[in-house]
Amino acid sequence: MYTDVDYESREIKKLKELVRDVAAKDCIRLAKHCYYKTQEYLQTKSQQKETATTIAFTVCKKAQVKQLFNNVDFWWYYIAKLEAGEYEISKFVVDYQREYLSKGLKFKNEYKSDNDRE
Repeated sequence: MYTDVDYESREIKKLKELVRDVAAKDCIRLAKHCYYKTQEYLQTKSQQKETATTIAFTVCKKAQVKQLFNNVDFWWYYIAKLEAGEYEISKFVVDYQREYLSKGLKFKNEYKSDNDRE
């Protein structure tokens, strides 16, 4: 919620003139709900320990992740991991980058990607 300036009329618009009482009360109710639900979550969630994989994923550069997500071979790797019952995306990204991308290898060699065609 804020105060605004109407540049055409050169008037300062007060919050009461901009927002109906009902809308303001709804905003306050929503903020309280978010606050209490966040507190509840923080108190009840099990503390997850950071692993080397989650730390490595966290420090990945945006360009590296983008390159990975634009790589068809990564998605074949991703699907294979899901089919094997694994679901940790951070581990997929770090492991694929370490085992395949950094070594110039492919997970699935049965196809040629658009980048490999001449």
